[in-house]
Amino acid sequence: SPSREHVMVTTTATTTTTTAILRQPNLKKLSLANCPVADNDLRPLHENITNTTSEHRRPTRSLVCSSLMTLNLSCTLVTDAGLSRILQKTGALRQLNVSGCSGLMSTSCLILAVASNPWLRSLRAGRGTGAYVDDAFGRALSKAECRHVMTCLHLQGIQRNSLVTMKGRSAAARLAASSKGGATSPVLASALSHLPYLSDFTMHECENLTDDVVMSIASSCSSLVIFSLKKGCHRLRNEKALSTVLSLPSLSTFEIGDLTRVTRFTPAPAPQSLTRVSVRGCLMLTNDGLLDIVGCSSTLEALDCSMTLVDDHGLLALLKRCRRLHTLHARKAQEIQFQRLNQNLKNII
Repeated sequence: SPSREHVMVTTTATTTTTTAILRQPNLKKLSLANCPVADNDLRPLHENITNTTSEHRRPTRSLVCSSLMTLNLSCTLVTDAGLSRILQKTGALRQLNVSGCSGLMSTSCLILAVASNPWLRSLRAGRGTGAYVDDAFGRALSKAECRHVMTCLHLQGIQRNSLVTMKGRSAAARLAASSKGGATSPVLASALSHLPYLSDFTMHECENLTDDVVMSIASSCSSLVIFSLKKGCHRLRNEKALSTVLSLPSLSTFEIGDLTRVTRFTPAPAPQSLTRVSVRGCLMLTNDGLLDIVGCSSTLEALDCSMTLVDDHGLLALLKRCRRLHTLHARKAQEIQFQRLNQNLKNII
């Protein structure tokens, strides 16, 4: 790299090369995305430097972590222990990306990240991690100084209450708690209400996500640009909360997967700036529901209506509004007659 402050390591780099790079004392931006590096390979980031053989002098303290502003470890082999050792010595991080790190199994590292870095603006910890957020993370985020500047938050999902820890309760009570999901959702909702500048909220597994989180985002995050709930939105049923999110003036991406309890939306005002919409797996969504979401967004460029009740009449009405649409996914949309749709499209082109 021409500058010691900005380093991006590719997947072809050897461990020796990576180690030498990590010993640079002035690193500010470091990306090891998709590299097969593990905890031992990252030791130069946080270990003290032994630069003397004298028994009377202590090793010089590592200054690498304290200067880091951007750290991308996505799709690496780092674990909770290794990441914790790094984060304990950080303090200036603006961006942290650990998405796709299957070795991360708890939220202790995420708590450490938000607590130790008051200027943390982007935290990406979804897409394949085992770090499902819990009550402790919600409380830490509510108190962290970075809540005033955070703009991007990607999470894997919400932790469910463990039946193993519910000793002393009846079988019926344990079953009821299991079906209800974790108690983290209200805590997370409270935390999100303290993020006024949040522009990107993404959650990959939403089985335990409840309406209070969506309502908190809708009422507190007026600068939201990306709202993405990838899959498992079976518990959501508050049409008003989702409609409020859709009416946010800056919203460009709206993704909600497996929504089965809401069929219509009433955004006011109607969406004007949407460019990407995904309603994949929303089994009860009909033509009217899809048109409610799209509104008057002539800017729409990509749509995924797979596994919905949308038919070719609905798509035709949508295509008349959205002349910029260039990507359409409609897998397993049984109501769509594509031959008839193609014929009708010829008539409007």
